[in-house]
Amino acid sequence: EAIERARAMLVRMVALMGMDIEVEARHAGQELYHEIDQGAGGILIGRHGMTLAALSYLMERVVNQQEDARVKVFVDVAGYLERKRRALVEQAREAAEEVRRSGQEREFDPMSPYERKVIHSTLHEDKDVRTFSRGEGMDRRVVIVPASQPPDPSTGSGPERRGGRGPDDGRGGRGPDDGR
Repeated sequence: EAIERARAMLVRMVALMGMDIEVEARHAGQELYHEIDQGAGGILIGRHGMTLAALSYLMERVVNQQEDARVKVFVDVAGYLERKRRALVEQAREAAEEVRRSGQEREFDPMSPYERKVIHSTLHEDKDVRTFSRGEGMDRRVVIVPASQPPDPSTGSGPERRGGRGPDDGRGGRGPDDGR
């Protein structure tokens, strides 16, 4: 019921933007995915995925307002999020190798919660490095350091600091960063 309600809401929202779309909705556990057909393309992805992020955020708010459980909602167009995830996994691995070689920390540019989660998750099992997030709001970024480097107390608090490598809360480049 929630899946169909969310799918219909997304179709109506995008129709207000002047586009007619097809949406395939599916769920996996507490995650709800909406895949929009390729015709909407770049307009719905937006610069660096920000329009998708905003749509995901709005859809999540609508769904969770009427549900007892907390559901994560992802909106994607033509596999953009998966392509983005694959590129981030590669960047994370390359940066971890750089940290292993140099012994110096590597700080990424600011990232969305989704992007940070991909980096943290990718390196979670790596015994040679640890990750954490630094900064606030839209300036929040992932830092990779050698595992032997002591934690920096100035990095603030957040769920990704459990053991230095826990998960972030991320999604596909959504707008508001919820302070993470």
